[in-house]
Amino acid sequence: MTTSLQSLNHIQNISLITWKIYEYREEPGDFPNEQTFRFNDSTRNIELLEDGFPVTSIGLGPLMSYSRTKEAMRAKGDKVTIGLSGVPDYEIKSLLASNIKGSVIQIDRLIQYPGTNDNIVDLDFFRASGGIVGRFYGYVNNYTINDDINHTSQVRLVEVVLDCVNFTGLFTKQVSGIRTNPEDLRFLTNDADAGFDNVPALVDQEWFFGESK
Repeated sequence: MTTSLQSLNHIQNISLITWKIYEYREEPGDFPNEQTFRFNDSTRNIELLEDGFPVTSIGLGPLMSYSRTKEAMRAKGDKVTIGLSGVPDYEIKSLLASNIKGSVIQIDRLIQYPGTNDNIVDLDFFRASGGIVGRFYGYVNNYTINDDINHTSQVRLVEVVLDCVNFTGLFTKQVSGIRTNPEDLRFLTNDADAGFDNVPALVDQEWFFGESK
């Protein structure tokens, strides 16, 4: 038997963020590797199961913020801005050395009984598992690092802001066509079309349109 949220007067909602960076470097000279960060907007760490393995979502509380997501009947491009405050200097150095653009962002809702830390694992939601409901899945389109220093109070605040876009938003930005070089055309036509073979010889050449020479 599943639990309907209509039978409850209150619920406890926690936002889970999973950030997967495919080319992460702790030091600028390191070989890139895959790194996954998990955090949530509560003040406690949450133990979860992912693919049968235990993982920990770090509770950042007010140090984490994100903009609202939009719900619609038809698939549409949506953007989410995630802010992470209080990032230490050594992590900033690692992020600058890593390839953040194109990393994967996933936002889920963890629904719990009010006043407790117990998940509502038998939700009647479609595609709900273990009390977790999907909310956003996309990529980091751009990012900024804000470093604010208050010289009067001698307080320094570093914030990483991630601008994320979902799959539909990426599809609307696709660029049609091919590059005008022999290699691409021969690859697409299995060496059957040599129409671009003369293109390299035309690079940096002067053209006089409408002028007799």
